[in-house]
Amino acid sequence: MKTLKSVFICILIISVYACSKEDDNSQQQEGSELIDNFLDADIINALNTLGFNFRTGSETPNIAGDFKFDPLLLISNTTNITYENEVNYINGSIYKISNLNAENRKFNFQITDLVGNPSFTLTSDTFYYGEGNSFCAFVKLLPYEQSEEPYLLLAISGVVSEDGIINAEQAYVNLTDREEFGFESLRGQGQLARDDDNLAERQ
Repeated sequence: MKTLKSVFICILIISVYACSKEDDNSQQQEGSELIDNFLDADIINALNTLGFNFRTGSETPNIAGDFKFDPLLLISNTTNITYENEVNYINGSIYKISNLNAENRKFNFQITDLVGNPSFTLTSDTFYYGEGNSFCAFVKLLPYEQSEEPYLLLAISGVVSEDGIINAEQAYVNLTDREEFGFESLRGQGQLARDDDNLAERQ
């Protein structure tokens, strides 16, 4: 009787452990598939080509705040825009993230210049995920109010803290072919920049 009881307990423990492993695998799979539901494969490949840091996880960290991305050092560039100097800095911005919706992984987003003047760029859709304080956030931008098709993707990666976003980086990737400022911009082309002091400070 004791032997049967021991066997039953062993089977029960193994079953519980197996279910736990399945749940863990499900969570990992969810984390890897999250971005696939928001971005097309060629845009994900474009971000990888730039060297964008796709962080892991399937949680919804608290990324709300106003963050100053400046100075921004250009790390990689696949656009037709060329620079004369070997070390290149690009214009900084303040990113305002608010009204997080953890259930839908959405948030409100606004861009201003460094003195607080709002940008005319409009948001089409947003998405974020992460683990702990590490996160990635993505914003699809519209060229003007009446437009229905987003033309540009902003991707942000870092570790959120009380002081700001540590190891902050941003990437812009074209979602459409267009001509801008005399340059031809093709879908998938973009730029990756990192905050040169490794912290996008809270404002």
